[in-house]
Amino acid sequence: MTSHAATTTSKTGWARVTLVSVLVALCVWGVLFAVFATRRWLCPPWQGACGANFVEVLETSVLFLWVSERETLLSGVMAVGAAIAGAYLLNKQVRQSDQQERERTDRSYRAARAMAPLVLTEVCDFAEQTAEQWLLLKSHLALVELAPNSPPVSLDFPRISPTGLDDIRKIVQFAPPKESEYYTSLIRDIQVRVARARDAARQANDEQRRPDNLYIASEVVEVAELYASASALFDFAREEGQLPDSHKPTREEVRSALRSLRLNSDFDDDIWEAFERRYPPPPRI
Repeated sequence: MTSHAATTTSKTGWARVTLVSVLVALCVWGVLFAVFATRRWLCPPWQGACGANFVEVLETSVLFLWVSERETLLSGVMAVGAAIAGAYLLNKQVRQSDQQERERTDRSYRAARAMAPLVLTEVCDFAEQTAEQWLLLKSHLALVELAPNSPPVSLDFPRISPTGLDDIRKIVQFAPPKESEYYTSLIRDIQVRVARARDAARQANDEQRRPDNLYIASEVVEVAELYASASALFDFAREEGQLPDSHKPTREEVRSALRSLRLNSDFDDDIWEAFERRYPPPPRI
């Protein structure tokens, strides 16, 4: 705030100095014009013939004749000078506006970055709770196979809060291109997860339309990818590390995410098989 006020005061001071300088220059030019036009002082100003004498000499002076003969040329020169001065002032104003916009963007970006760790925590919680609901559906399918008359399952998939989505949107809007692309990918992945979870919740108790174990396993792996992508951003969000090279997580990052989602039992073998299909191990050398 103090810096901005000082900058404004400085600009006002320079504007006043410039205006005074222009007025002084015009006054000096007028005096010189009068002196060189008459070449000499004709008479004291209190004599009546002085005024007529001054005009007569002025009309026959070399400078006056030179100006009158080149009136069109001088008008053009003055017009060009005025255009140049106007272009300079306009360009200066545009530069000042651009600087103010850059400062505003920087402040908005820093404010959004300050909220990034909380937003990433919310994304990781979202991924963990989403995986829990998919595993609940998976358990329900196993129960239905054993007892077809089992009660229906009620799924409660989570959602990212509007505040969290708005914070991500601000980062996408104000961040540099690479960081913006990373968060754009994060939002896109969240939208896909929400859409598929909504469909699964609607169809969970429909024997003909509900997801099968293969679909659930694939979805859990993709949820783990979202968890891994958000986790990889934590150090950068805290300004303790660099932005990851790619928004796509590695095989090891997704494996670690699956373990963080507590997928370690024999019941989850088909999920690990889906992981191996999606991320085949590197060939041995």
